[in-house]
Formats: sequence, C-alpha cells, structure tokens
Amino acid sequence: MSEPQISFTDYALMRMRQRDILEEEVVETLRSRRAQHQQRKDGRWEVRYRVRRRLLVVYLRRPSDWSVINAMWE
Repeated sequence: MSEPQISFTDYALMRMRQRDILEEEVVETLRSRRAQHQQRKDGRWEVRYRVRRRLLVVYLRRPSDWSVINAMWE
C-alpha cells in the first residue's frame, strides 16, 4: 500500500509559520512508524512526535490523502 499524499490547509500553513514549524517536520511526524495516531471524538486524527520539541499535528485522514489542519508545539 502506498503512503497517502499529505496536503496542508491555508490555516495550517499560517499557524505553522507563526510557530516556526517546518512542513518537513510535520511530514516526518505523520510518517514516523514510532508515532501513535489517535482518532478524536470530532472525527479528526492527531499524532504526537518529538522533532526539535514535541509536535502535535491534527489532520483529516482519508484513504489516499491526509490534510493537515493544524500543528503546534506542546
């Protein structure tokens, strides 16, 4: 099975710029085999992973693509 395409909402990109989070760090977090992905009650997914610091990524998950909604340092 191929890896899903990863896209970013305009809002996510704006907040990432404000928080000094790179797209590469978000992609690394999403693709890490060690990170635990959890579905939230609102249907979105989240994953946490230590890059420079502990990063939380919130995204919509579909079979062929994941859309990043937000990313923040914890």
